[in-house]
Amino acid sequence: FVGEMNMVLNCHRERKYMTTKQEHLTNWVPIAIPFSSWHVSPPPFGHALFGFFPILAPLVLKFYDSLSGFSCPPSYIMSP
Repeated sequence: FVGEMNMVLNCHRERKYMTTKQEHLTNWVPIAIPFSSWHVSPPPFGHALFGFFPILAPLVLKFYDSLSGFSCPPSYIMSP
């Protein structure tokens, strides 16, 4: 888990560097995740918690946005 968090933080640092130093090469694209229902059955990867990801997604995406210091466009949940 620590290795994955370090990778995410390094990716955020790299994106911030690229958007400030290499503006002509970068463009912000917000994350949008479409869901057709609020529960997935059978759960992905056979893990019961992943079946509830559509419910947990807003919190997870806000946490991901907070890792960048909210310097990127916000993530969106698309529902029917």
